[in-house]
Amino acid sequence: MLIQKDKTKNRGLTLIELMITLSIFSILLGYATPAMHDLFVKKRLQSAATKIYTDLRFAQSEAIKLNTPIFVSFSHTKDQWCYGLNLREPCDCNQAQSCKLAENEHTVNQSMFRNISIIKSKFAGNKQHTAFDPLKGFASAGGSKNGTIWLASATRDLVAIVVSRLGRVRICSPTISGYTKQCPKAPSL
Repeated sequence: MLIQKDKTKNRGLTLIELMITLSIFSILLGYATPAMHDLFVKKRLQSAATKIYTDLRFAQSEAIKLNTPIFVSFSHTKDQWCYGLNLREPCDCNQAQSCKLAENEHTVNQSMFRNISIIKSKFAGNKQHTAFDPLKGFASAGGSKNGTIWLASATRDLVAIVVSRLGRVRICSPTISGYTKQCPKAPSL
């Protein structure tokens, strides 16, 4: 004699199984959220460094192409920073329409990179700007070095964009893997 099982029984989760599953998921989410936040902040720091690097290289190529010096000027306080590119002279990136290339304003500020700060931007002669020479793309400098821009994240990671007198631009970081560790001395946070 065969015994038939009742096929009308509902095979769902019990309330206890559902609560245990949600508890485990909540614990895992609690561990993952801070790590994800740190990852996003680190990626914004890398994006800001790449943007500055790209704009410095762009200024260098435009100086050669237009046969005129291109200046890259930085301004920063504790909470705000910006930089701009301009023909023939330094500009004030805090002032609208001050930094222009070919009649187009060219400025970048911290609003694009939340929780990222410029903690130092110093160029030859203790200046807040550098310029690229139109003949060979060299960065103007009074000595053997030109300058460095230091960026910091809210998680205390550091990235430096170094501009040599010969116009070479490179990125380094004492705290983030994937970049060379050979940086100038890092400023204190």
